Amino acid sequence: MRLLKYIVLTLTAATCIAVALICAFLQDEHSIVPVIIPSKEYLAITNISSNPFHASNIKKPRTKPHDKKHVESRQSTTNISSNTTRTVSSSIPSSVVSNASLALTSQGSSLDHQSTTGISSNTSHSVTLSAWTSEKEEMVRNRYELRKDLLKEKCLTTSGYHVGEGLLALPLFSCYNDKYKVLGCVSAKAGASTWMTHFLRMSGYTEPIENPHTEWAHRLVRARQVLQRQQVAEVLNSPSTTRFISVRHPISRLISAYNNKFYYGRVHVPREGMGGTALYIKLIMEMEGTKFHEDQPVMVTFRQFINLILYQKTKGIQNINNHWGPQYNLCYACSVPYDYIIKQETFDEDLQYLTDKLNITEVKVSLKSNRFGESNKTYEDHFRDIPKDLIKKILNLYRLDFLLFGYKVPKFFKDLLSPQR
Repeated sequence: MRLLKYIVLTLTAATCIAVALICAFLQDEHSIVPVIIPSKEYLAITNISSNPFHASNIKKPRTKPHDKKHVESRQSTTNISSNTTRTVSSSIPSSVVSNASLALTSQGSSLDHQSTTGISSNTSHSVTLSAWTSEKEEMVRNRYELRKDLLKEKCLTTSGYHVGEGLLALPLFSCYNDKYKVLGCVSAKAGASTWMTHFLRMSGYTEPIENPHTEWAHRLVRARQVLQRQQVAEVLNSPSTTRFISVRHPISRLISAYNNKFYYGRVHVPREGMGGTALYIKLIMEMEGTKFHEDQPVMVTFRQFINLILYQKTKGIQNINNHWGPQYNLCYACSVPYDYIIKQETFDEDLQYLTDKLNITEVKVSLKSNRFGESNKTYEDHFRDIPKDLIKKILNLYRLDFLLFGYKVPKFFKDLLSPQR
C-alpha cells in the first residue's frame, strides 16, 4: 500500500507540474504583445529630444581652459518638426522635408566611419607592417618619383607659383616638426585632421586629442607659428628637410566638403561656430535675395553650393574657403620644392613609406581622424542637375589640381560635355 501511495503521489505531482508548465506556455503564447520600436525617422519627426542627432543630445567635446575658440563643432543639428523649414532660397514642400529628415536619420549611423561605397577618399587600407615587403616599398618609392617628376614638369608650364617673403613663403596650412625636420602641407578635406594629429604626436603631445583644429594645437605645429623668419629659407631649401604635400581628387574633395559643411544637403539648423557654415548660408541667401533667420531649418542644395564657390572665385581665388579652394593654391605647389606627394587614394601605403623613411615612431598609420562618413551618391548623382556651363567653370577652377597631381577628369564629365550631347 505504501508503494502504491508513493506511486500515486509521484504521478499526481508530475501531472500538476506538467499542467502548470503547459498553462504558463499557453499564457505566454497568448500574452505576447508586439513591441513597436519607434524608428529613427519617427523620432526625428515627432520628438526632437529623442533624436540623437539634435544638438541638445550631442555631447560637446571638451576643450582646454586656454582654448578660447573651438574652430569647428561636429554637430549635426536638426529641427525637422518645424513647419517653416526651407531651403536657402525658398520654402520646401512638406514631402521634401520629410524625405530630407528620413535621409538624415537613416544615414546618421554612417557619420562616424568611412563608407565603403560611393565617393571614398581612401582606397588603400590593407597595408600593415606584416604585409610591408621590399617589393611594396619599391613600388611606392617609384610612384613617389613619378608624382614628383610630374609636378615639376607641369609647374614649368603653368602659372601656379606663389610669391611670398619670410613666413609668408610658407603655406598657411603647413605644419613643421623640428625633431624629424619635416614640413607638410595638407589642405582641408585631404586628411588635414589626421595630419594635425600626427604632427601633434611628433611634437611630444601625448594627451587625448578630440579636436586638433584649435589655437593651442596650431601654436604647437603650424609652420608659421613654430618657425622664425630666418629659418624659412633653410626649411624650404635644405636637403636635410623633408617636404610633402597631401592631396585628394578634386571632385571627391569638393563633394566631401559639401557633405561635411552642409550635411549632405539635408535639413539642419545652421549655428554660429559651425566652421563658418552659417556665414556661408547667409551669403547664399544674400545672393538669392532672401533673408537669413537664426534657428531656421534650412537645406542647401548642391547647385547652391556650386554657385557659392563660383561667386567666391569672382572675388579672387584667395577668397575661396580652404575646404574647397584649389589645393595647388593652398599649398603653393609650384613654389615649395616638395619631395613627396601623398594622395588620399593611396594614403596608408604613402604614409607607411614616409614614416619608415624618416624613422618616425609617433605616427600610427591606421589613424583616420574626422571620419565624416561619405554618402552613397556618385559623381553623377551630384552633378546630374548642374548646368553644363557651371560644370565647365568648376572643372576650370580645379584644372591645375587635375594637372599638377595627375588626377583624371571623371568619364561622366567628359561624356556630359562632349560635343555630341
